[in-house]
Amino acid sequence: MCCRYLKDLGLERLPPLGNLHSLEALYLSSNRIKSVENLSLTGMLSLRELDLSRNRLTTMSSPPFKSVKLRKLNLSRNYISYLDTQSFESLPHLEELKLSTYIHVHM
Repeated sequence: MCCRYLKDLGLERLPPLGNLHSLEALYLSSNRIKSVENLSLTGMLSLRELDLSRNRLTTMSSPPFKSVKLRKLNLSRNYISYLDTQSFESLPHLEELKLSTYIHVHM
């Protein structure tokens, strides 16, 4: 399975997607997701691209993406006012990170 589009559905959290071991891209843009701390990506071993743009995210204070090998992460057009650099320590394969302006990065 290549990708799953769950765009503009009014989602507040990620619905159970089952074991999508072969999913390579997940597009969750234009929803109402407020937090990624409880975002369950367990079992998505092939996930390389995650789009969380145009949601209601406000902070990234802990490493939310574990056990995935993301290469592209889009967090643009959210309400992120605080970003801890440790949020990305668990993403050694990350090549592209899209962010909006006016984000305070804590190092």
